[in-house]
Amino acid sequence: MMKISEGDAAWLGLLAYVVAYDAYAMICRHETLTSSYYRALADPKRRYITILTWGYLTGHLFKIIPQKYDFMAQMGQIASHVDRLKR
Repeated sequence: MMKISEGDAAWLGLLAYVVAYDAYAMICRHETLTSSYYRALADPKRRYITILTWGYLTGHLFKIIPQKYDFMAQMGQIASHVDRLKR
C-alpha cells in the first residue's frame, strides 16, 4: 500500500472538511462555502480581494508566479534554510 505524505494527508483533510461543511450547511440550510464565494464575488467591496486572493493561490499552486514574487514559495525556502542551520 502506498504511504500518504503529510502534505497529501493535509490536502485530503481539507477536501474532507469542505465536503463535510457543505453537506452540513445544505442540511441545516446555512450558507455553503461555494455560495459564500459567489456572494463575495458579487459584492463590489469584496470582489477584488476575493479575485486577487484566489488568483494568487491558483498562481502559486500551478507555479505561474515567478518564485521571487511568490511569498509562499519563499517561506518554504526560508524554512529549509532554518532547518539546515539547526543541524
